[in-house]
Amino acid sequence: MSENNNAQGNASGRNHKILLGVCAVVIVALVGVIVTMMNRQPESDNADASEPLRREVLVTEDNVEEAIAELSQPTEAPPSYRVKMSTTWHFEDGASVSSDAYVENADTNKTPVYFDVILDSGETVLESPVIPIGENMKNIKLDKELSAGRYPAVIVYHLVDENQETLTTVRMGVTLDIAH
Repeated sequence: MSENNNAQGNASGRNHKILLGVCAVVIVALVGVIVTMMNRQPESDNADASEPLRREVLVTEDNVEEAIAELSQPTEAPPSYRVKMSTTWHFEDGASVSSDAYVENADTNKTPVYFDVILDSGETVLESPVIPIGENMKNIKLDKELSAGRYPAVIVYHLVDENQETLTTVRMGVTLDIAH
């Protein structure tokens, strides 16, 4: 009877080890996927249309070592960006300066930034200058004159390095309200 208990104990121990091994692989794979998604840089808005889109690779038991090595490479993109801006910009008319448009590159951010304002139709109506860390932009005037109305838009922030190369982007919604 003790031999039977030992055999069951050995089988049970082996099953626990296998289960722990499978759990470890799953945890490493999940960490790899999470880190990959957090460090992922979106495709450039100006990407060449002839280049195929590159997708992230699923981490499996077979490629987990390679994925960990790739994720260990340093990235220049900051892990976060603090957005300080007004979300509705009012303009007396399509050619005037906004009375309340405001964008700040918070002093807690790590890189300079510039932004583009893009209407839902896809038309870019403002391309900002580079805003240094801790500085802000007021008295904002659109590059293109709009007729009266409310325009839902997106501000695409470009976090840039010292050569003004885009490291990553952040998108925020904004409404342009043109009175006359």
